[in-house]
Amino acid sequence: MRRAPETLAEARKADRITRRRHELADAVELRATADASIARAVAGLRRDGVSWTTIAHELGVTKQAAQRRFGQRTLTVKRPPDDTPLFDLEAASEAHSAV
Repeated sequence: MRRAPETLAEARKADRITRRRHELADAVELRATADASIARAVAGLRRDGVSWTTIAHELGVTKQAAQRRFGQRTLTVKRPPDDTPLFDLEAASEAHSAV
């Protein structure tokens, strides 16, 4: 439990700290919003065929840094048209046993 400030100076310091904590919380929220907006923009540019070099230049980072931050690949798995299972557990188990 906090004690009440004993002096006017302590009260002012407590107010400053509270204000700065609120400023920090607001800035963190803004950063999260900006990061999400940047990620959406980069994803859109990549879908439109814009190079990593161009995107990196706009971000003010190296191509490698842009790729590391935004270049996450997603795996799309398509089911074969004849409803063949994507993974044969029995065959995998047999192959593992043979090792």
